[in-house]
Amino acid sequence: MDAPASASPTVAGNDNNTSNGHNSTTEANGNIANNESVKHEDAPSDSKTLSILPQNIHQTGLPRAVVYEILNQCYTRTVLPRANKLRDYKPFSNMVYGELMPSFLTQVYRDCGLNKEKSFIDLGSGVGNCTIQAALEFGCESYGVELAKNASILADAQLEEFQKRCALLGLKLPKIKLFGQQSFVDNPAVQEVVTNADVLLINNYLFDASLNLKIVELIQDLKPGSKIISLKPVVPPSYDLAWDPLSILARLDEKKYIYRENSVSWTSNGGYYYISEVKEEFCDRYTTSNPRHSRTRRSAANDLQSDGDSTREHTPSMNAFTNNF
Repeated sequence: MDAPASASPTVAGNDNNTSNGHNSTTEANGNIANNESVKHEDAPSDSKTLSILPQNIHQTGLPRAVVYEILNQCYTRTVLPRANKLRDYKPFSNMVYGELMPSFLTQVYRDCGLNKEKSFIDLGSGVGNCTIQAALEFGCESYGVELAKNASILADAQLEEFQKRCALLGLKLPKIKLFGQQSFVDNPAVQEVVTNADVLLINNYLFDASLNLKIVELIQDLKPGSKIISLKPVVPPSYDLAWDPLSILARLDEKKYIYRENSVSWTSNGGYYYISEVKEEFCDRYTTSNPRHSRTRRSAANDLQSDGDSTREHTPSMNAFTNNF
């Protein structure tokens, strides 16, 4: 997919480097130069002082290195000193905490065509990293919902720090809202945002069957063209249209991609992620007459659908349980 037009502010000078493992301009996909802007234009380098003009974030280009530096500063100041509080969860439960790295998010947001005209929501937003980056880098209206108390408190602190820094830099931000200490299940306010969202992020890496069913109910009324980013398939591998032809699953065109090493916090290995697009009509791949329908979980894991990018081809087989190589 083509990258969307830039949705970030103009900056003169970009002598910025990140110093920890959370936000690095060379992590995950390894193809983002320090002076590359969202519009793929070289930023001026004749000044070592970061000066940002008071312009609308929706209209001009912010160098990606500066995007990552702002994210890094906010995270380091508010989340990192209290990161031990994020370990308070039951292992292998729906509440397990994990983070997606900024350069990986840049790629998937671009693949989904995220831009200033669209709306984004992260279901299970943790400390708010993904929600904040979507707003800063792509200028979109951005939401997040998180149930865990400690993560929600840190998310509020990080968002406050982020908004203060952007105000000092003269950046005008789009709407950003976090539904802290709230579930996305049976939540009318969240349901309304989800129904109108253009791009959804669901880190369902360890979601159990019950919560996955709730996800399907939540996204039932998504509009055609909406896209879902997930770490595990939203559509069960053996899904059949006969199960429920009115289900949103019947209209999800799900494709599998590769994320590179150091793209996620819970492993340094590469793995797979999925982008599902809501179609007007049901997808015939979910009919029993389709020979691809009878795939097993393991054979499906090795059936990579390439989008033409050579960096996403010729990969080792995937562990069917961990979703990693």
